[in-house]
Amino acid sequence: MKSLVFPEKPILCLNPQCDRLNSPETHNCIYCGYSLLLKERYHPIRLLGQGGFGRTFEALDKDNLNNRCVIKQFLPIQQETEIREKCLELFKREAEQLNNLGNHPQIPRLLAFFEQNQHFYLVQEFIDGDNLLQITNKKGSWSEEDVRIFLCQLLKILEFIHERQVIHRDIKPENIIQRQDGSFVLIDFGVSKHQQSATINQIPTIVGTPIYAPPEQLSGYPVGMFSDIYALGVTAIHLLKGIMPFSMTDHPLFDHQKKEWNWRLECRVSDKKLAQVIDKMLPLVPAKRYQKATQVLKALKSSDISLPLSPKIWYGCFFLSCIFLAGLGFLLLMPKIKSPPDITINPPNQPVIVGKVKGYNSVNNKIVLNLLAQDGQTYSIMLTPTLLNQIPNAPPPQGLLGRTIRVVGIKPLYINGQFNLKIYKSEDIKIE
Repeated sequence: MKSLVFPEKPILCLNPQCDRLNSPETHNCIYCGYSLLLKERYHPIRLLGQGGFGRTFEALDKDNLNNRCVIKQFLPIQQETEIREKCLELFKREAEQLNNLGNHPQIPRLLAFFEQNQHFYLVQEFIDGDNLLQITNKKGSWSEEDVRIFLCQLLKILEFIHERQVIHRDIKPENIIQRQDGSFVLIDFGVSKHQQSATINQIPTIVGTPIYAPPEQLSGYPVGMFSDIYALGVTAIHLLKGIMPFSMTDHPLFDHQKKEWNWRLECRVSDKKLAQVIDKMLPLVPAKRYQKATQVLKALKSSDISLPLSPKIWYGCFFLSCIFLAGLGFLLLMPKIKSPPDITINPPNQPVIVGKVKGYNSVNNKIVLNLLAQDGQTYSIMLTPTLLNQIPNAPPPQGLLGRTIRVVGIKPLYINGQFNLKIYKSEDIKIE
């Protein structure tokens, strides 16, 4: 009788000289005799990629209901002893970093790290989704609002790893995956480094991807939190433009003679605050950049603060206020008008509304959620993107579809046959 623990898909041989597919029930490769099961539980089924350190496979975990996972096999291209030892050090460091970072929902969990058949293996959580390079190649440039949401999520991840003194050193679209619910996951900590070990006395080591890495990193000098911020800024430009923003040859997004970015000439951004924030992420001199992810987040959120009004605008507001107050007094003196008989919606007595999000749209740089409450009535909830990012465990708007949310302590406004709720404080809305 066939065991239920074996995968239905063929098993891929991990022998670099073989790489053949075998039937699901096979324990050893029928072509080379290589053991197909890692730690007697992991079944590699598909090659995902190959780089300078080794290969990455999609696999099934037979001890965990055949759930998918990712296997990284240490197989460096350079086999010289000194280079191999350095690569192995970085490979082990990735396992240590993932283990130290724990179970953050937007960082892959480490499942195992071991040696078998004279090869080192790292097993981590499988993230179901496409990386941002794949997504951008398909759909082209991103909207400003989507880039703002992306930055806020990634900056929160950077806050988390930087608080633990970890510098990623390879932030780029390929190393960021977007899940089906719209949330982003930062992967590949293979060249990450502990902040305290990045001293001025160390031997310069050049790591990272030249298109996105900052000058200090490409020169082999010590990096800091500001280095990840630079790479994230370049990634944001990539998303806004829809193409790689920089190469070693002349490119309109970067002026090689002046050694400065001129990305705004190609990426027309109407959100001036967003453009200013990205500008300050990109100076070639580290001291001129944001130094911490917290600073960038604060700058992005400050875009909702109203600017001082000019005297002419003040006079206009005063005039409109007078008209409003006169109209309000007139309404208060009038007899109360009864609602038409076909309108049966009444404001609830309780200060809590619970329901599921059935749709969303964007109006005047605000997000409007259509909520079907448990009482069968429909509500329109309006909040800013910045406020949404402040709500714990809040995904992007598209990730809210079908989610249950709880609105607390509000007084709904009845407008045109529908309740409209304006949310001003993040604690007034909870996502369940």
